[in-house]
Amino acid sequence: MLFMRGCFVDKFKKDARNGFKITTDFKNPVILFAPTAIEAEDWYSALMQAAGMTSIEDDYEMLELCGTGKFSNVYWSIHKWTKTPVAIKVIEKEKLNDVES
Repeated sequence: MLFMRGCFVDKFKKDARNGFKITTDFKNPVILFAPTAIEAEDWYSALMQAAGMTSIEDDYEMLELCGTGKFSNVYWSIHKWTKTPVAIKVIEKEKLNDVES
């Protein structure tokens, strides 16, 4: 049995392999690879559920684009249950990685 609340799960590709990085605040990340792309999606879904992660779209309705930047877009949004209006910045990780390398 593995308790994963409080972990971060991120997927990546390396040498045409589908990988996952599981990170906590306490230790180095754990790296896993799935044998196929289909299995990778299944693993990712299961890992996200175990880690207590959800998609932002599960909680917020993205209404309209209100701003753009070099690495991100900002959207007017509303929380689906509380109806609280918010602005959500969506950072495009691919653009950040291009600058870092």
